[in-house]
Amino acid sequence: MTLEDQLEAALRLAIKTHEALNGPSHPGSAVLLQSLADVLKTQGRIEESDVLMGSAKRIKRLSLAPLQPDIAIRFAKLAQLLRTTGRLSEAEPLLRTAVTILLRHTAECGRTHTELLAMMSTYAELCNELGFPPEDFATRMAGMRSEAGLAEKAPALQQRMRGTTP
Repeated sequence: MTLEDQLEAALRLAIKTHEALNGPSHPGSAVLLQSLADVLKTQGRIEESDVLMGSAKRIKRLSLAPLQPDIAIRFAKLAQLLRTTGRLSEAEPLLRTAVTILLRHTAECGRTHTELLAMMSTYAELCNELGFPPEDFATRMAGMRSEAGLAEKAPALQQRMRGTTP
């Protein structure tokens, strides 16, 4: 049995145990599912990986609903710490989640959170540091807007962020 096989078995057991204790929609399940998806992806099992990534994303989306802007700011600070220590790939999902939370807050409240523009700028810088092409950043932002329920409101949001009225 290879190390990857052992890791896969351990993650499957962890998922089963975690779901039995906390339920299948607990945010911790999303983390474990994403980890297993990453392992399967390295093994070339893309279809299985995609299914698990989709499940993890659905759980994350459900668990983001009650999150408040202060949580987003904590995520952003942790992401900044990781970025400062050179752990860019670990910082990216945290900062992406933080931006998504503030975008969702914007959608719910109808006004841009005071930290959103700075956080989006920091996310753009991080994506640049990771070597993502500008169009990849635009695609990521569009996905976050869509996840937050702002896809159809994006023009108005962009005008608001520039300081003009919609």
